[in-house]
Amino acid sequence: MPEPADQPTEQGRSLAGFYIALGVVAGLVLLGVWLSTPLRVWYWERQIQKPLPPCPASNAPGYDAIHALYDEQSEAAVRLVEIGPRSAPAVTRLLRRGHAERWITLWALQRVSAKWALPILVEECRERNDPALTLLLVDTAERITGEFIQPPEGYLRVKELPPQLFLAWWEREGQAKYGGGGK
Repeated sequence: MPEPADQPTEQGRSLAGFYIALGVVAGLVLLGVWLSTPLRVWYWERQIQKPLPPCPASNAPGYDAIHALYDEQSEAAVRLVEIGPRSAPAVTRLLRRGHAERWITLWALQRVSAKWALPILVEECRERNDPALTLLLVDTAERITGEFIQPPEGYLRVKELPPQLFLAWWEREGQAKYGGGGK
């Protein structure tokens, strides 16, 4: 009877299986890393777009539960903006949706101080040409940059602002400072 040392081993096949499994695991890890940001953007954008019930008066029953939903949506907007420039298409889509999504997105841009989003605000101002929206966009840009965008002499910034004012500031000085997405 032959000794165990005399019999050939099947080590080659088991190492090939090991390396195939290792390659599959590495591929899955790389795929997960590559898809993580787009999936996070998709998830946070969907959280912001969830329909919310109207917010009742603060003393009405159910106010705390509904207010918590609004807080979750606000937190989702902040998380989305914190992703950075890779979330720009989602931010643009949210600014073009309903009033609630626009407002919460602008609030999140202010809270995070997302200088990378200034070109998006300028583009919205160009496309919409809406003085009431321009006032919101200018307010957001001012809070992000810390700069005051001076209205023309004799003009009060109460309910609306001409889009040309914001666009002129952008061409004059904003684009040079923040055009590449900010610092």
